[in-house]
Amino acid sequence: MCLDIHNSFFYLGGNDRKFTKVSYNALGDGDQALLLVHGLGCNKDIWRSFASCLALDFKVFTLDLPGNGESDPLADFHSMEALASAIPVLIRKEKLDTPILVGHSMGAVVVQSAIKYHGVRYKKVFFLDGPIIPLGLAWSKPLVNILCKTPVFNNLCTLFVRWMFGQSESSKNKSTIEAKLEKERRRVTVESLFDMIYETNRRQSDLPNAVGFFSRSMYWSRTKKFENTLVSKNPSLIHEHYPTFGHFFFREDPNLFAQEVKRFLGN
Repeated sequence: MCLDIHNSFFYLGGNDRKFTKVSYNALGDGDQALLLVHGLGCNKDIWRSFASCLALDFKVFTLDLPGNGESDPLADFHSMEALASAIPVLIRKEKLDTPILVGHSMGAVVVQSAIKYHGVRYKKVFFLDGPIIPLGLAWSKPLVNILCKTPVFNNLCTLFVRWMFGQSESSKNKSTIEAKLEKERRRVTVESLFDMIYETNRRQSDLPNAVGFFSRSMYWSRTKKFENTLVSKNPSLIHEHYPTFGHFFFREDPNLFAQEVKRFLGN
């Protein structure tokens, strides 16, 4: 079945070109809206296969967070709160009523920030390998301004992201990612990475109707301590582990995880 992808955009702060342009896609004709939010250094294309599977039952939206993909970078710091400001604007533009929110990796923190700081209403939240419990790095915020200006750390951050994506990306995609990490994109990546760490260490409120899918590649999912901490920090969260999949598991078997999403929605 061939589904048309509709590309569009909006501006943060208004409709004048001096504001930040944010790109997004819409796919499918279902009654229930489903919004997919990508992770660090990615863009909306990361969801292509997964979105196609879900679009058979939902109206699926994917967006490029500010400073990623086809979206303009912000003039200010790329905090989770600032990145998340794009979500309520998209919801208002498309007149969506309580969408299902899906966040992968850093996108899980962006989704939480959209709910926490921007009052986004939702039907259910899905976290895919998201850092949704404290990482034990409470020192991150005091050092962020210093380290973001340190060339050595910038280079290390870039190498880390290249290594992370190198686990599942083709050579062509890796070269694209590396190109986007240069200059302005590197600033976006470093700022986003540090604020993700900081935001994850802040006190998180329980989110009702939340489901977490976690793969073996997440270092905390290897221990029983992770599960105990996860339950104690967010007892309302339902979590499932998939020991044979990597960090981009929704790409490795998109149909399986589309079915998992539908299973938890009762479809």
